[in-house]
Amino acid sequence: MLLDRMVRIAILYDYYGPLLTEKQRRVLEMHYQDDMSLAEIAEIEQTSRQAVHDILRRAEETLREFEAKLGLARQGERDARRITAAADSLAKAMAALETAGEAGTAATAHVKAALAALRDGAGAAPGVEAAPEDSSDRPNRGGRS
Repeated sequence: MLLDRMVRIAILYDYYGPLLTEKQRRVLEMHYQDDMSLAEIAEIEQTSRQAVHDILRRAEETLREFEAKLGLARQGERDARRITAAADSLAKAMAALETAGEAGTAATAHVKAALAALRDGAGAAPGVEAAPEDSSDRPNRGGRS
């Protein structure tokens, strides 16, 4: 599908656009972001429609090659799915804690903060300290006991 291809190119451009040549970036932006035709781009670039087509084709292929080698977009998609799953799990835990009443009040606050952080993409909610780590189950890396 054309729309799927356009979305995929946009995602790859977000990750790897700076690695393209200036001309490739400019032509991709005019075509995909500004929705310009090959003829319009050719006029601006003072070249032929075929040359614009070739630049687009090479730029798109370069983006796909970068993704094949580096996999940043694929990793980003996996991370987004993991974050969504974690947020869903926290939302379920929050619902369970809210029904627990008084006993779950302190835990509810921590779950709310973690859920907010995941939804905001901030990593940690403002004003909420990280839970202290239990070092008893970690190996001693400092050489001291």
